Amino acid sequence: MQTIRELFEEISSNRRRWSYYSNPNISIRGVWEDSDGDAALNFIKRYFSLANKSGVFRDKQLCRKESYIKARSNHIISTFLLGIKIAESFNIDCDIRSDEGFNFKYYWFLSCLYHDIGYAYEKNRRERQLSMIRVDGLDALQQICDIEYLDDRVFQSLTREQVDIYLKGRATSRCGYHAVVDHGIVGGLLIYDRLRKQYEESWKNRTNTSDERTSFYVYTEDGRRLHLSDRHYDAYAYVADAIIRHNVFNDTLKIYMNELQPCDGYFFDRKISIVSNVIGFVLGIADTIEPSKRGTKYIDEVKIEELQSEPGIRLLVTDKIYNKLYCNIDSLSDWLCVNVKVTAKDGEMIIEIKN
Repeated sequence: MQTIRELFEEISSNRRRWSYYSNPNISIRGVWEDSDGDAALNFIKRYFSLANKSGVFRDKQLCRKESYIKARSNHIISTFLLGIKIAESFNIDCDIRSDEGFNFKYYWFLSCLYHDIGYAYEKNRRERQLSMIRVDGLDALQQICDIEYLDDRVFQSLTREQVDIYLKGRATSRCGYHAVVDHGIVGGLLIYDRLRKQYEESWKNRTNTSDERTSFYVYTEDGRRLHLSDRHYDAYAYVADAIIRHNVFNDTLKIYMNELQPCDGYFFDRKISIVSNVIGFVLGIADTIEPSKRGTKYIDEVKIEELQSEPGIRLLVTDKIYNKLYCNIDSLSDWLCVNVKVTAKDGEMIIEIKN
């Protein structure tokens, strides 16, 4: 077994494992060590810029409240690297490309590196905004976040109505939670909207003015020629859906649906599976077990390995660390299609997560 730190060092030293691009002019080595989040956030922005998608960060609120994002940036980078190991351990082919040329690593960097950006809104909650959301839900959020493209194709794992109810519920103090603007829903809707706006900006800067809007090329900042197509909207929506879904918990949604819109038997009970939403599946596991969000020292105190007999991972921690980090790990199977087995042995806890 290896510690989480050793895993990060191993993956970061091999660009082919973590990068969608063949020869990116950036390095992720040691970024997770950053104490104030500057290096981590800078890497995230540079990676999006490399993909000609820097527009996803052009948001007044994100710029004004960047400190909230910095506070999550080390966790974001750690989750990103950990997700690569999880994908490999569950036999996900990270390199096979779709007809549009996208693979797991493309979807993963977009979704994971953006999944907590919505904290700029959640941590900066304002009563006026919360009041608007409690009444008008997604319509209010569209106004608050300057969202132009609120596309129904984003609502895949959840219906638009379910997301609307969850958003309203989170904006109200209930179920033991403070009223907040849910960062997962905000992040998912923001990335789809900003990618669509980036697409329109790229169209204005296309290499050939005779190209059709549905398919054209642009040059990136480093001189690469990049193809864009309106068929990429589905990729943007897929990423947005994964970000939204990673922060919606089934039991909480059931409570909100009963309180806000009573309807006998109308519950969302479908779990995320590796088949139905591979990005959401990996994000759900990685975000749950990533230890540095509770303290950077824990990357030296958690060990990980791939299961040999079947797809899955094994974690090894002391019982003291288990109680600090993973005492509720069993709840992972409440919303993901996984089996979680915890075994105590000689003062250590062995956690196995598999299909």
